[in-house]
Amino acid sequence: MYRRDFLKMVGGTAAALSIPKPFFNYSISKNEKRPNVLWIVTEDINDDLGCYGDNYSYTPNLDKLSNEGIRFTNVYDHSGVCAPTRSGIITCMYPTTMGSGNMRCSAVPPAEIKCFTEYLRAAGYYCTNNDKTDYNFKTSPDVKTETSAPISAWDENGSKAHWRNRSEDQPFFSVFNIFTTHESQIRVPEKQFEKNIAKVDPKNLHKKSEAALPPYYPDTPVVRNDWAKYYDLITAMDMQVKEILDQLKEDGLEDDTIVFFYGDNGRGLPRAKRWIYDSGIKMGLLVRWPKNFKPGSINDNLVEFIDLGATVLSLAGVQIPQYFQGIPFLGKSSGKKREYIFAARDRMDERYDIIRAVRDKKFKYIRNFEPFLPYSQNIEYMDQMPTMKEMRRLNAEGKLNDVQRLFFRKTKPLEELYDITTDPFEINNLAEKPEYENTLYKMRKVLNNWMIETEDTGLIPEPVLMNSMRPQSSWEKTGNPYISYIKKSGDYFDIEINCITDGASIVYKVGNNNGNWKLFSKKIKVKNNDMLYAQANRLGFETSDVVSFTVNKNLKAIPVKEKVKRDWKENFRKDNLFKRLLDLKDLDFLPNEKSFPILYSALEDKSDSIRYWAVLGIHYKSNSAERILEAKKHFKEIINDESPVVRIACAHALCNWDEEKTAIHVLLKELENPMESVRLHAAIALDSIGDKIKPYSDRIKKMIYPEADSYDQKVLRHAILELT
Repeated sequence: MYRRDFLKMVGGTAAALSIPKPFFNYSISKNEKRPNVLWIVTEDINDDLGCYGDNYSYTPNLDKLSNEGIRFTNVYDHSGVCAPTRSGIITCMYPTTMGSGNMRCSAVPPAEIKCFTEYLRAAGYYCTNNDKTDYNFKTSPDVKTETSAPISAWDENGSKAHWRNRSEDQPFFSVFNIFTTHESQIRVPEKQFEKNIAKVDPKNLHKKSEAALPPYYPDTPVVRNDWAKYYDLITAMDMQVKEILDQLKEDGLEDDTIVFFYGDNGRGLPRAKRWIYDSGIKMGLLVRWPKNFKPGSINDNLVEFIDLGATVLSLAGVQIPQYFQGIPFLGKSSGKKREYIFAARDRMDERYDIIRAVRDKKFKYIRNFEPFLPYSQNIEYMDQMPTMKEMRRLNAEGKLNDVQRLFFRKTKPLEELYDITTDPFEINNLAEKPEYENTLYKMRKVLNNWMIETEDTGLIPEPVLMNSMRPQSSWEKTGNPYISYIKKSGDYFDIEINCITDGASIVYKVGNNNGNWKLFSKKIKVKNNDMLYAQANRLGFETSDVVSFTVNKNLKAIPVKEKVKRDWKENFRKDNLFKRLLDLKDLDFLPNEKSFPILYSALEDKSDSIRYWAVLGIHYKSNSAERILEAKKHFKEIINDESPVVRIACAHALCNWDEEKTAIHVLLKELENPMESVRLHAAIALDSIGDKIKPYSDRIKKMIYPEADSYDQKVLRHAILELT
């Protein structure tokens, strides 16, 4: 593997992660000058910039930035879509390890995991984010994941956050997010689009006739229009980058600031964003540090987005936590080079499709864990794109060529293998070619090892995973902070603050409850009779109450309390579930006569995740009347399984096998389940059985609420729409 010892918890048997104590204890010389770091992050673009050799793209400011620093040519996103991607970037951990791989899922990361910015704040950095978060873990059940951020992550987080608000001479880490290139902006009404590109000189707008379309897109005016608009938005974004860089120059900070530029995931068009082909994960990355990085240099080392935060710590001279999966590629702690990058696709909006990929500099291997699903599942948000509508129309009319039709096949191959050097569009699947057999086995083994070592949660059905994080959907609240140490020191009191919740971070204010929270990382000094305010948060937990203390001789410390610990992965590890699930899915490679006895035996397993995949395996492998008859008998016996996902999987199969009169009631009942992910599983099953829901359409319509925008509602809307 690329880093055999990067986790102490690998293999499903190791102990919990640990952070050195005291948690934040970095000695910083008063005379030590640390670099500032600025991230400029745009949305939904690949390396579609002039400096990467794209002759269609007009990006003079980014090309200039490239000429002034390092252009990285082998950089990859780990997820292909914003929320899982950003959860990995902010923690330097794979979303699949944290259980945050599903789009907008609100996960509960293991207690040891924190936002990497906390380590910068503890080291004296002023950290700001302007303005998107989308980390896939929330601070309460009532906020949106797009805007929610733990109070300990940033000194400032919002549309006014800026390095200019820091203390004098304080080093900063600032993030500016640019929305201009987001997929939604390609398809906005024309007046809004004109507003988006208003500052672009008309002569620099892109001609539709000159667009060089990927071969998997049909060459039509609709597609060319989207493609040209995408590039126009990139040019508009390029001008916004200049505005931010100009502010840096105005403040005299250009020479002291390391600038990063990158996009958060691939372009917002079909078969790109949301996918882990290179069109969804191969990214541009430009890094400039005057007088330190050679201007115009090129770096082709493999880099993954979870490496970004570790690299910032390395450049800032901050200790990198042992549990990080990210590997620094610049700075004092750099040195190790990746041999592979990994990527994952789990639930994308309202549709499940579990896919994993591993890539080196030459080959990309993809494993489709649900090959029985088509690539082109309906996703309400994605389907609004004119290019997607055009492709669906042309496919229905039989007007797509062989390459373009690949995306609309009813099933997927179990494995895909591409030689990226000769096939950059990933069209020619080499997985079944004998001359690539050794490469296929090697890459498959690398991927399997990575999934086990990183405790990949993707094969655990989302309702099971979420119930392990939040039993009965109940939110845990971070314990209120308390004073664990107080000692008079002249006119001040030395104070330590603690929290009973394992993995909690603490912030505080002194004097009044206005202004920004400061991160508690070591003893603080508070004047006699000053007010001290404190609050605590753990990722995925509800934030604690704000508590206040009058600091004087009457304030007493509370002895340190034992931490309240709950590790939602513990039972999975005890059951060796990560490996057992992968072993069960590897039955896909065996002929039916060898796999069926094991699958039927797995129906009796104590793990609902194992039983779920056993049902799916039997369902989609039963391709003869005899096999189906045997499966029906077993599924009718277990359709009342204690696990909702197993019940739904059984009912779905029985409905496909013309037993809907006895099974569809299970799916309808689960539409009323309090867990959205359970309702989603049921809705997907109903949607997939097509016209068989007609007798129940009135009942289903009553469960559709026009004002609701949950994922299960989107699927039900599609199911009813298909009937008409």
